Amino acid sequence: MTGGPNWNSSYPSGYDPVTGQPLPPGPPAYSAVDPYASAPAPGYPPVGYQLVPIYPMYQQQPPKPGGAVAAAVLSFVQAGFVLMGALVILTGAAGFDSVDRSLSSEFTVIGILTMIAGGLLIAGGVTILGRRPALLGVGCGLSIAISVYFVIRLSDYAGLDFAIWVPLIYAVLPIIAIALSLGADVRAWSRNRNVPLG
Repeated sequence: MTGGPNWNSSYPSGYDPVTGQPLPPGPPAYSAVDPYASAPAPGYPPVGYQLVPIYPMYQQQPPKPGGAVAAAVLSFVQAGFVLMGALVILTGAAGFDSVDRSLSSEFTVIGILTMIAGGLLIAGGVTILGRRPALLGVGCGLSIAISVYFVIRLSDYAGLDFAIWVPLIYAVLPIIAIALSLGADVRAWSRNRNVPLG
């Protein structure tokens, strides 16, 4: 066994090769001037060594695709527009109650569906960031369907052709949000649900 820089192999075993003093009984020790002079205790590394903790390797978290973030933002914005529209529809339904009860009932149903669409849009914007885009597609689809209903309904009234642009504008954001959620990068990111969210 070799020791520090002052190791002298001419001394018999059992003596310190530097000081010439007999070594105490027990496990062999290094030279007193050696930086590792202390005999290691069982189960512990020699003095001068440091235990380095070993941490488990984690898979790198993939970043959220820009398409998913953009679809979520558009969904939240559309939800605000839709919920405001629902309040207008329900207010109009209450106004028609004394004039035309059938029209009032029709607007009440549409107003409730519009509020549901707004709630689904909010929930869809949250869940797509958790790699679950299905709810966003349902909310956007219902919003588009309501816009189509109003385009058809308003076309029945002469002189209201200009009003058709309102539901058409309402359909723009959900169409873009659906297109973004169906992008290849978003679909691949959504399928990889076993990887921690980035």
